[in-house]
Amino acid sequence: MRAIIFLAIVGVAFGINLCKDVKKSDLSSAFANARAGSNLILGASCPSFDFDNVALSGSCKAIVRQATCYGLKAAESYDVDTVNYGLLAEDVSNMEHLGNLACDQARNCFLQVKAAMENCLVENENFVADTIAAAEKVYKDDFAARVASFANSNKGSLLGDIATMAVDRFSSAADIQDFIDQYLTEGAVADAKAAAEESSSTCPTILR
Repeated sequence: MRAIIFLAIVGVAFGINLCKDVKKSDLSSAFANARAGSNLILGASCPSFDFDNVALSGSCKAIVRQATCYGLKAAESYDVDTVNYGLLAEDVSNMEHLGNLACDQARNCFLQVKAAMENCLVENENFVADTIAAAEKVYKDDFAARVASFANSNKGSLLGDIATMAVDRFSSAADIQDFIDQYLTEGAVADAKAAAEESSSTCPTILR
């Protein structure tokens, strides 16, 4: 559960490289922002947490890199007034690749993140509460106004509507905790683990 909480806060095995045509400077900037964000959110609640060691190495390296590149491309591709079927069709192979990559590597990446979160819990018994409080402060201090501005100036677009829904749904740490309590219970996590194990042998076949 703690690993899923972290993933909610903090996003080329089958022949496609989503990082092709992505500028190295843009990718480096995205990782630098994520690194800075993890330091702001986890720096006090888990000083030993190392973003690069957890997210950019081992079992998470490929999936995080590819997902980040996809996000950079999608932010540009879907920054339009109307998302049509043609635009979605052009993106199918990319989503297929991410799906295959997730089937192949997400479980081991999850275990890698889970181990890091368990270590944080050993160091700080109030880790979850402290981390949520830190995330709320960072959001209010640095991002709330920008997200609201983006949502208001992009009404009717896919990204603008998503931002609007997020702003309406999560306005405080209590909202985040309520969401966690409602959707990320131990039972839900157990169901997710069972589903992952059940699909581990069939998922790659379905998506290829």
